[in-house]
Amino acid sequence: MRAIAESTFDVLLIDLRLRDARGDAVFRAAVQRDPTFRDRTLFMTGDITMEAERIISATNCPFLRKPFDITLAVQAIAALFGVAYPQTDPPASSPGSSLGEGGLVR
Repeated sequence: MRAIAESTFDVLLIDLRLRDARGDAVFRAAVQRDPTFRDRTLFMTGDITMEAERIISATNCPFLRKPFDITLAVQAIAALFGVAYPQTDPPASSPGSSLGEGGLVR
């Protein structure tokens, strides 16, 4: 959380489950410092529990379910700024690959 207090960010991409804190706590600290982060934050999580979804939904921020293709993350970040990022065909995934399993949830 020190980085948020000492640095400037255009957008926050926050994992819900961090080593030293919960992502929603980081989000609340960021919003307290700069309320515009309410509209400039994208969460990501591999946690599929209803509790995780409830926590993120309470922030009113979009989130990506892991695993996700990086293109989807770039598109979601661009959307936060009202920029249309060109859609491309999803990469071909090999058997057992996790590409394409995640998705943006608003």
